[in-house]
Amino acid sequence: MKNVIVISDSHEMMPRDDALWQVLDEADYIIHLGDGIKDINILKQIYGKEKVIYVLGNCDTYNGEPFKIVEIEGVKLLLTHGHKFGVKNDLTDLAFECKYQNVQYGFYGHTHIAKVDEIEGVTLINPGSIGFGNSYCYVNIAKNNLVYKIVQR
Repeated sequence: MKNVIVISDSHEMMPRDDALWQVLDEADYIIHLGDGIKDINILKQIYGKEKVIYVLGNCDTYNGEPFKIVEIEGVKLLLTHGHKFGVKNDLTDLAFECKYQNVQYGFYGHTHIAKVDEIEGVTLINPGSIGFGNSYCYVNIAKNNLVYKIVQR
């Protein structure tokens, strides 16, 4: 079983309290969904490149790939900031990309609003903003099974 913490939109305002950092310390992986390149670099310095998985967002001045696919414990995840999929308006494009990539779970940020939707058999999870809204997603993955919880701090 792997424990994963998914955060997004820290905007250089990562909370400094011990409770969050203890959760990060105990996680097997930390996923950052963009808009916080300085925070991503700090996380990589503290935890190493193997533990920190990230995509970059629109505020990170990145023009590369709109998503990354990772596999943890047999579960494939599509990770994106979401701006290139227009997630502030509609989640349909993101859901269809997940289906096209044969991915059951899509994680995205950009809106700063924590929420979970299911579209076309794909679960789309936004952990909200760790910088502005103080929320993240706690994920357990074991043997092709994923369980998640949005945590409001």
